[in-house]
This record gives sequence, structure tokens and C-alpha cells, in this order.
Amino acid sequence: MKNVYYLPDYKTNNNGLVDALKVCDFKFIDEQISLYNIKKIMKIDLFILNWYENIYYNENIIISYIKKQIYLNLIKLCRKEIIFVIHNRQPHIKNLEIPNIYLSHKLLKYTIKKADYVVMLSNHTLDSFSKKDQKYFHKYGNKFFYIPHRDFHHLYKEVKNTKWSGLRMLFLGSPEVYKNPEILLKVMNDLTDKNISLTFEGSCDSNTKKRLKTITNNEKVFFNFNFVKDEDLSELFSNYDLCIYPFSLDCCINSSSVLLSLSLHKTVISSNISTLRDIPSNLYYSYTYNNNNEHEEQLKKIIINAYEDKLKNPEVFIHKGDLCAAYLRKNNNQRVINENMKHMLETKQKKKDK
Repeated sequence: MKNVYYLPDYKTNNNGLVDALKVCDFKFIDEQISLYNIKKIMKIDLFILNWYENIYYNENIIISYIKKQIYLNLIKLCRKEIIFVIHNRQPHIKNLEIPNIYLSHKLLKYTIKKADYVVMLSNHTLDSFSKKDQKYFHKYGNKFFYIPHRDFHHLYKEVKNTKWSGLRMLFLGSPEVYKNPEILLKVMNDLTDKNISLTFEGSCDSNTKKRLKTITNNEKVFFNFNFVKDEDLSELFSNYDLCIYPFSLDCCINSSSVLLSLSLHKTVISSNISTLRDIPSNLYYSYTYNNNNEHEEQLKKIIINAYEDKLKNPEVFIHKGDLCAAYLRKNNNQRVINENMKHMLETKQKKKDK
């Protein structure tokens, strides 16, 4: 049995990569390992790095960048293997922390260079990067493997489908900057004449609450700034037609929120991130844009499209939601993840044996 160190920790109930490695006879070390503790590093066989490239201004960016490079080289000096998971195109502003885009991007490329395996959670991950970046990644193409994010249907009760007039939309999760809640609210201000409602469900700081409430002038926009417990999700989702996620295309590639929604039989309106491009395009509503003004225009257009679909067929979202859930059950289940993980590890081993 080989030892694995997962960074940051994997305290989640839906980590397909962790479960797949356990099937492959790996044991996870549940403790912090210092950069300088070579003795403990030597006991680890495999390091899994998530969001490792992220460097934020709330710390000394140069020191952080150098320390992370040293850690990578120390792992390789000790002849240990690294799995690097790509989550985002670039770090996003979160909890009001500002990322250093330049150093984070340099570290992303350096980590790919040092890693033994690079996991893509979407088949379209590399398409999200610039042509220049893609050319760089191509040099290390034999390191890249697709392992999908696990779906969520096994964690929650079945969502009950009820009927109502109009379009009910849910924005689930903390209204972080990269999710563009302000743009969504501005669009909703232009839709007061239509039977379209929007509810925000998710916790945030008091300043964000005030700012968002100040923007809206639509009486059909509702705010519930509380954390939603897992056991309440199925009942919550039963009250809406779809979920809406106007992510920033500058940073976002993957979204567990999108996969959660689809798993719970709810289609989505979302910017065209890589997660969605893995799924048949008739099952969801997506759009792209080049700037904020265009983002508002395209988002408004796609919301109206969804609204008109509901007017034509009141059960359209029930049908789409069921197809979304069925697709993920087939393509994002743990068996598929286990098979892809096994293939990745065996491919590397065969190259070693040659």
C-alpha cells in the first residue's frame, strides 16, 4: 500500500479522485507536512496538488512563489510522484482576496513541468487557455489525463417536480465576484415586465449583502443570505426551474455547483465554461462574451430564451433536468473515475517499465 498526501486536505463527502486512489490501494496521510520535514516527505509516495498555483496578495507573493517552487523540487529530489489537478484558468477573487495573476500563471506552468500527472476535470480544459499556453502544454501532453468530477446524485434525496407559472431561477452559493452577481442583478432590472424571479441562496459578508440589495429594483429578486445545509438542498431545488451561474470566463473552467445542479435534475443557465462543454448542448443554456456590456446582453438574451421555452412547454425544464441527471450518472460516476485513474497510473507505469 502506497501513501498519498492530498493538498489541501480532502475533507469532503464527494471526492472522486480520493475514492479512486483508495480503490487503487493508496492510503491517505491525514496530517500537515512541513516544507522542511524531509523525513515525513520520504514516507509519502504520491502528492496530489489542488489550486497549488494560486498566489494571493494577502501574503508575501515573492516568498510564496519561491517556497512553492522549492517544495516542488524537494518532492522530486526525494523521487516522489505528483498529481496536479487543474481547476481554474487563473485564480479568482474570493473572500475579497486578490490574486497575483502573473506569478500564479508562472507557477501553473512550472507545476505542470514538475508534475508526473496533470488531471483535467473536463475534456475541454486546455481549450480554455490561450494558444500560447496550449503550445506550452503540448510539450507535456503525455502527462495530461481526463478524470471527470464525480456527480452528486448519490448524496441527496430525489427532487420533487412541482409546477408554477413563470420562470423561477436559483443562484446557489456565496455571491463571489467571479460569479458576477452584480451583472445578473442589472439584467434582472431590465426584466421587471416578465414573470421571471431570481433567488439568491448562500452566505456572504455584510458589505456584499448591502451592495447587492442596493443594485436591484426588481421585486421578483429575493435574497436569503444563509448557508444551505446538504440535507436541505433537495427541498430547496424543488422550488425552482433551473439554476443560474454567470461565471467569469477569465478564470473559470470547472464548476461543482453546475454539476450539483444537474445531478439534482435542474438544468442551468451559465457562461460556457468547460464543465458544460462536456455535456450535450441541448441540455442547458449557455453563452459567451468578450466584455461586461456584452455579458449583460448575452445573459439577458439567454434568460429570455429560457423563459420563452417555459411558456411554450411548461414541463420543458423537468425533461431537461431528468436528461442532465441521467447523463451525469452515466458519465461522471465513480466507476468511470476509477477506470480513468487506473488507466492514468498504468500508463505511467508502462513507460517506467520500458
